[in-house]
This record gives sequence, structure tokens and C-alpha cells, in this order.
Amino acid sequence: MRQRRTFISLFVIAGFALLYFVALVPTAKTYPPFLKKAQELGYKAKDCTFCHVNATGGEPYNDRGKWLIAEKQKRGANAVDVSWLKDYKPAAKKGTKKTDTHR
Repeated sequence: MRQRRTFISLFVIAGFALLYFVALVPTAKTYPPFLKKAQELGYKAKDCTFCHVNATGGEPYNDRGKWLIAEKQKRGANAVDVSWLKDYKPAAKKGTKKTDTHR
């Protein structure tokens, strides 16, 4: 009987520890598979700054990242699909020729 009570106590403690750990882990809106997929599609993505302002990812997003978020909403998708980048047209900078700089 005592062993059973000890087992249940350990199980409850482990459950709370797991919940505590999950609560502390920040949620990520993007992750390394997006970077890998962009590279596989031929984009010159070296790090998260391909779509984010910061190399660590997360908000804020650069123009490409903002476009992907808008596409997600426009398409009613649950997640961003990196393959949509084939439709992305970067805005031309003033005083420069418009070139395809996203590949």
C-alpha cells in the first residue's frame, strides 16, 4: 500500500514538473525547418534574417516575413508555407533598378 502511494506521489510530481517545463518554453512561430526548406527551394537564406529582423527569429518580421504572414491570413492557412515565396515580389528600392533579390 505504501509503495502504491509513493508511486502515485511521484507520478503527480512528475506531471507538475512537466507542466511547469512546458509553460516556461516560449512558443515559436517559426523554426529551423523553414530555413532548411527555403534553402532546398534555392533561396539564399543563411539564417532567420531571411524573414525576420533578428537572426534569432520571432517578431519583428522584415518585408518578406510580413508578406508570408499576410499570405497565411489571405489563404486561411494554419501555418506559413515557404513554397509561397515563389510568388513574393520584393519592393523596389528608390533609385535602384528592380531586380529579383529574393533568390
